[in-house]
Amino acid sequence: MTIIFNGTQIQIKQPVHSISVHKNRVAFTDSQGEKIAQLATVKERRNFIDMLVNS
Repeated sequence: MTIIFNGTQIQIKQPVHSISVHKNRVAFTDSQGEKIAQLATVKERRNFIDMLVNS
């Protein structure tokens, strides 16, 4: 599955095993391995995590 978030394509292969947040970085592990997304605001971070959880 591909999520387009703020004009950037992020590939996610379900299931998402873990999600970790540090400041404006969201690290997540899916079946393809660990990936990191850098986000500008807290609102973007929340929306991105919602997409990960609900996808």
